[in-house]
Amino acid sequence: MAERLDVLVGAKAIAAFCNMTPDQVYHQFRIKALPLKKQGELLIGSKAVLAKHLCASVEEVPEPTSAEEA
Repeated sequence: MAERLDVLVGAKAIAAFCNMTPDQVYHQFRIKALPLKKQGELLIGSKAVLAKHLCASVEEVPEPTSAEEA
């Protein structure tokens, strides 16, 4: 039962969770930038997996250098 609560079904639900638009979710899915699967016509994803993926993406962003801050 706990696994069922972790699943996001549909681009709209995934978009709300990831703070994106559904179009952005579809694009990220097409370029394989988000860990999503397709079940029939619906995109599905795990909240835990998406959160881990999005946090890892943020951690990979380099710190700005003093030249970039100017």
